[in-house]
Amino acid sequence: MEDLLRKEKKFARSKHDFYAELGDIKFEGRDIKIKDDTYSLTNHAFSQFVSKLRKKLGLSGNVMNTHYLKACPEDSTEYQLNRWLDTIKMDHHGDLFYMRALDNELRAVLSEHYSKLDNQFILETVTDNMPDMDVQLSYLDENDLHLRLVDKEFTKGSGVGEINGGFHIRNSEVGKSSARMDFIIFQLICSNGMISTKHSDQLFNQRHYGATPHKVQDDLIAALNTNAAQYDEFHEYMDSLLQSQEVYIDFFDLDEVYEGIRKEFRPITTNVIDIAKTKSNKYLKDAKMSKYGLISSLTETARDNYEGNGRYDIEAAADKVLKLDKIETEDRVIDLSA
Repeated sequence: MEDLLRKEKKFARSKHDFYAELGDIKFEGRDIKIKDDTYSLTNHAFSQFVSKLRKKLGLSGNVMNTHYLKACPEDSTEYQLNRWLDTIKMDHHGDLFYMRALDNELRAVLSEHYSKLDNQFILETVTDNMPDMDVQLSYLDENDLHLRLVDKEFTKGSGVGEINGGFHIRNSEVGKSSARMDFIIFQLICSNGMISTKHSDQLFNQRHYGATPHKVQDDLIAALNTNAAQYDEFHEYMDSLLQSQEVYIDFFDLDEVYEGIRKEFRPITTNVIDIAKTKSNKYLKDAKMSKYGLISSLTETARDNYEGNGRYDIEAAADKVLKLDKIETEDRVIDLSA
């Protein structure tokens, strides 16, 4: 935890925030000029700003969206965005945006009502109130934090199938996520993880709006001081994963099963599926795959090939696969509940 804090404090030296009036903003190419200062924008910040301008103009989703503007020549993008700004300024000249910058690059364009709840604050609170759990995974960049706390005493199953319960803490400083805590099932032997986002409101979930540091800190400390094993829902969640070892897919066409999963869940991309297929053989038994094997091929793909938000999203999608009773494809319905 101390290493994470040092890393975040190093990031913080280059971070600065400020409010900007809409009337002081104009585009120069794909950069943004605010009074006398010019900033580049991350893809995320550019998308946020375009989305806010489109909302003020009342534009529908298919009119000059962010993807289109990024594909346009630079001078065309500048012309279009400045036309939008000129139109909006007539009625909204004094509207404020909360800008988050790293050196001379804007990393986020947020509402004036945004409440800071930053990674350093989360890390310091966890460090000072560390529960009797092990940090099994951490990820920290300039914007996003992921922290996985696992209770080695809260176990179910045995051998290679032994699983542990714990909490996954995440936060985003740029509007990608609330500060939240989710249930995590973790396999210590192979370090696969699966995240249930269903109960975060019951644990800890704070939007970056109306947040006061003292209340947030009290709520987070209270969540850290709970025992994962005290939640009946968590026991049921872990039991359902273990039971999926005995649920075999009634129709086994590997390509069709995975394609059905891909269509059902957005984070499960074609690339994820292609990698998961290469891992599937180890989960076959008598040429059949269990539901547990299907899930494990996805969480193993997340572990080996993704980090941060990418890994989190795939592991949360794997949880939803666990809850599926069937996969509907173009030709048939594949039972996942037998």
